[in-house]
Amino acid sequence: EGGVSTCISACALVSAALSDSILITTDGRGAVGLAVTSSPSSGEGLDCNDLNVKLPSIFNTSLSVSTGSAGPIPEVQSFLQKLEKEEKEKLEGKDNRTFFQKYWMYLLLGGLALYTLVGSAGGGGGG
Repeated sequence: EGGVSTCISACALVSAALSDSILITTDGRGAVGLAVTSSPSSGEGLDCNDLNVKLPSIFNTSLSVSTGSAGPIPEVQSFLQKLEKEEKEKLEGKDNRTFFQKYWMYLLLGGLALYTLVGSAGGGGGG
């Protein structure tokens, strides 16, 4: 099975006097994310290039676990019922559209034809 890993530089740990914090993020089924951070505890922090630096004898690590919350669950059942109802109505031949929704293109063609006839009949003489 897979795992989660992370890393931090030795210089960052020395600068923070061996103080770090680990954050584990889970989704309830296992670890999803892992973050390790360190920050100097006071002032500038220790110089990681100084070989004579005095370090504590133990690590100072804080651990935090963050669990994600479940998101909303979609209402699939009501959507499927609606689709089944529409499919049944379509098979039964029910058509709940209005007159204009059913025959809009015929009305548009009739209006366009009437406009063309009226325009050509009235535009004969000029002058």
